[in-house]
Order: sequence, then structure tokens, then C-alpha cells
Amino acid sequence: MIYLVRLLLPQNYEMIKNKESIAVIKAGSNSIRMLIAEKSDSCSYLRELYRKSAITRISEDFNAGTRETLKPLPVERSVRVLGEFFDIAKTFGAVNPFIVATGVIRQALNRGDFVSLVSRKFGEDIRIISGEEEAYFTCKGVLSSLNRDGTPLRV
Repeated sequence: MIYLVRLLLPQNYEMIKNKESIAVIKAGSNSIRMLIAEKSDSCSYLRELYRKSAITRISEDFNAGTRETLKPLPVERSVRVLGEFFDIAKTFGAVNPFIVATGVIRQALNRGDFVSLVSRKFGEDIRIISGEEEAYFTCKGVLSSLNRDGTPLRV
């Protein structure tokens, strides 16, 4: 998640330059995760302040029937958790979290309804990232957590 924050900073610098804390929320097929980080004035340094995850299973019954759609109960669970995460983010001064969606949200035929609901309820847009972007962020995140002491790493 910290790598996702780092990758989002340059393209959103103007929006966050006057904020001390930023939050990124990732809505995936089975869970929603949030990371709140404190940034330096130049946005070159990030320090994790808070991390939370909740299992929402928005993918529940996704393939049931003939249509790949997000079902009402899992959407309701996910929206409730997003509300809780927004409230937590505000306590850290991170008032406009970045929200990214992956997995079945990306694949769902009714993803636009979910995006619109979140936008109406919280006033924030969701960026649905491609499978390639998701793989890239995951890889970068894993690699950035390895070999912190500088010794050679064999892969």
C-alpha cells in the first residue's frame, strides 16, 4: 500500500501539497484496505501512521447466474466499511482519501453503479485500475519490502 501511495503522489501533487496526512483505500474482491501516511513538505518522504483492513467479500455470489454483477448485500457491506474508513481518515486529517478498485469491481457489469454510489455518498471518485496496473503495484510493493539492509538478494 505504501508503494501505491508513492505512485499516486506525483500525479496528485497539487491536490495534496498542503496536507500533512494522506489516505489511500484499496477496494478489492474480498477486502478493503486503508493506509494513512504522513508526508514531508516536498512529498519525498512518507511515514505510515495507520493501517486497517476489513473483509467485505464484495465478490460474494459474483458469478452466480449468468451475469457478473456486484450483489446488493456485499455492496452494502463494502459501502459501510468505506464510511468507517473515511471517518478514521478524517481523524488523521486525511479528508480526501484516494480510492482505487481492483478485481471483481473492475470486471463487474454494474461497476458504474458502485462507483456512482460511492461518489454520491462520500463525494469521492474511485479509480478502477487495470489488471496490469494492479500487478505492477503489487510487484513494486513486494519488491520494495524486500532487502532493506542492502545486501544482495537472489531471486
